[in-house]
Amino acid sequence: MKHKPDQLHIAPAESGDYRLEDILKEFGTEEQAPKKPDMDSTQVFTPIQTDEPAPAPVPSDEPVKIFHSSKDVKVKPMKGTLPPIRIVEIAPEESPPEPSEDVSGDEAESPRSLLKKTQKTLSRLLIQRVFLAIDTLLGMFLLLYRSKAWEFFPFLNAHTTAISLSLLVLALLLSYPVLWQGLKDLFRLRISLYTLGSVSAVVCLLYSFSYPDAVYAPLVTTQLFFLMQSIVNEQAAYFYTTNTISGIPTPMGVCNAPQLLENTDSLRRNPGDVKDFMKNLKKSSLPQDLFCVYASILLVLLPVLSYFLTEKSQLSYLQIWLLLLLGSVPYSGSLCFSKPFRVLARQLSRYSGALCGWHGAQIFGGKHTIILRDGDLFPKKGITSNGMKLYNSHSADKVISYALAALEKVDSPLVALFEALLQEQYGKHSRVSEHRFYDHVGVGVEIGADIVLVGNLSFIRSMGVHMPAGTRVRQAVYVSINGELAGIFALRYKPNNSTKDGLRDVLANRNFSIVLATRDFLITPELIAAKYTLPTDTMVFPDYNERLRLSATNPEQAMSQGALIAEDTFGALAVTVAAGRTLRNSSLISAALSLCAGALGLLLCILLIAWNAPAVASPIHIAAFQLLWGFVTAFTGLILLRF
Repeated sequence: MKHKPDQLHIAPAESGDYRLEDILKEFGTEEQAPKKPDMDSTQVFTPIQTDEPAPAPVPSDEPVKIFHSSKDVKVKPMKGTLPPIRIVEIAPEESPPEPSEDVSGDEAESPRSLLKKTQKTLSRLLIQRVFLAIDTLLGMFLLLYRSKAWEFFPFLNAHTTAISLSLLVLALLLSYPVLWQGLKDLFRLRISLYTLGSVSAVVCLLYSFSYPDAVYAPLVTTQLFFLMQSIVNEQAAYFYTTNTISGIPTPMGVCNAPQLLENTDSLRRNPGDVKDFMKNLKKSSLPQDLFCVYASILLVLLPVLSYFLTEKSQLSYLQIWLLLLLGSVPYSGSLCFSKPFRVLARQLSRYSGALCGWHGAQIFGGKHTIILRDGDLFPKKGITSNGMKLYNSHSADKVISYALAALEKVDSPLVALFEALLQEQYGKHSRVSEHRFYDHVGVGVEIGADIVLVGNLSFIRSMGVHMPAGTRVRQAVYVSINGELAGIFALRYKPNNSTKDGLRDVLANRNFSIVLATRDFLITPELIAAKYTLPTDTMVFPDYNERLRLSATNPEQAMSQGALIAEDTFGALAVTVAAGRTLRNSSLISAALSLCAGALGLLLCILLIAWNAPAVASPIHIAAFQLLWGFVTAFTGLILLRF
């Protein structure tokens, strides 16, 4: 008696062998299964022994010729009882969005619009930075010339102050983006190092005009240069990022889906959301937030502290305030995030990947499980047909149509390939009335009065289908119609260099683990190991039901997108995720060093002023202190970027 659909949604019973005659009854057919000799069920990945002497196995890459057999095959049902079977509705994967000129829907936030603005801004900033660098070098030379009391340039001896002050005014004109950014941060009550740099410039001008002495001007110019370099780095990072996104027709997003696996962050590729990427690209980083707190404290503390120190020192109020500003604002503070972001954005552009700034660095910062789906391992264009065999007088268009109908029910990546084969045979699509999923890595469908089973070799044999001699094909889709073998479709899987590089990088990183969530029942750890010559013993390969769940795209799932990559480059996924971790670690460590330099510089200036030792806190000593810490921070960041 045929079960109604609602009777199929029941819990599975104890595992056992399937019987072909019960499967036919379960689908509602009146036919009796033919008999055949007893045969043990075959488990996945174990060697298969046929009852009849078979020729040597057909190599996986050897073309298979079409063959028809009209002999009737008798099948004997296997021992054991058929466990209840449940219908599993597989959520299809969402297709990537169609490319458009303005993906985000907002011209001001689209990658192309930001790219054009960044190009213009960056060109102007690079020119300004060159002249500002020359101005800074001249100012530092004057500072050194004055501190060493050199006299080989009589003109400089007479006009050192005027020249230093002129260089400071020129630096202010060249670095107006820094002053404008500092003013905007002040009005937004988000005090930053740009604000402190602007305050240093104003205090230095007041001091230089109040006391005709521009000895501190080179220090302010150097500070403005580093702040200017930070703005250049940010614009360059946006340029590389938006240029990469604009060149990818259908980008894929690297997303964190923590709810997929319990107690772990899971990364996988999903159709990319460019609008979400652009919305989060310019989010402030944690190092920037830390320096905002630090700058806010200094902006309020230093004027008050300078007032109390005037009672214990012979220096003026403006000079003390300026000394504290120059000693407490680290040169490298503004570069902690912008420099590594620029370097990594440029590197990722070579792999067709784009990291979503600090937002992406946060997502990829911890330990993650990377969920690999079919397209990550073998892109669809790399899977091709290697020939087919047909049995029991079934026509090619019928067998292909039946196989395609079954594969469509699990949204297999082989659908496109079988669709092309069906078009070559001028076949028609078949309509499925019922479909079922089996734990033996296979699919069963009812098409009219026919019962069709589609799966790999081990699945077809375990279902009691007789296998004639010469039917062992390692990489092939097997099709059974009404308990008889109907066709074998040999496939060729072409390895991808980008995937190989990405797998090697991920397997070498102890912070990542791999879970295979493949819908194609031919993609197994054994196939991956053979095609990519990599160890797969650490990869987790769950059962088919779990793989379908992990690979399904649920619109209601809360996912955080951290990067965009090209559709067919898994290597970009591994490189981008690693870049996110590097950006996070490098930025935080550099920020910690810079904050230590700023706090130590402030403390030393306070002590020297309180001890009436302003000669020790001379401009040349402050410059050496800041440049030394800047070198240490830059060197540390460079080492971290290399790993």
